[in-house]
Amino acid sequence: MAIQIRVDQVTALVDAVKRDYYVSEAMVRHSLRGGSFNLIHFESNTKIDVFPLSDGLLDHRQISRRVRVSVGPGTELWIGAADDQLLRKLRWYPSGGEVSERQWRDVVSILRVQGDRIDRDALHEVATELGLVDLLRTAIAEADR
Repeated sequence: MAIQIRVDQVTALVDAVKRDYYVSEAMVRHSLRGGSFNLIHFESNTKIDVFPLSDGLLDHRQISRRVRVSVGPGTELWIGAADDQLLRKLRWYPSGGEVSERQWRDVVSILRVQGDRIDRDALHEVATELGLVDLLRTAIAEADR
């Protein structure tokens, strides 16, 4: 579900979920400056990563291109496009000092698995806007080996 959380809504959000979930109000507030926070379900110990929307190109692109898929009787989920997830992971990679093997492996795997289903010209265009084109070229070269 895509919602944009404003600073003046943080306390109400925390109050709405705190009966069933652990959530840090300070982390929610911090995440609004860029980042994420977690909800941890008390009963099942399930952790949910929440990434508040920004006004950035990648967030708008991801939300506008998502699709609803059925995952079982009466259950549907919104799923982001593979190339948008690839761009998100490429953006995270440098912020971790370009040492996260997991993020890099995910990027290369998305390219390999999706193959021709990803429009590489369009991907290059967006990667250029995001300042990620050099990383994308390296990932494509590795995926194509």
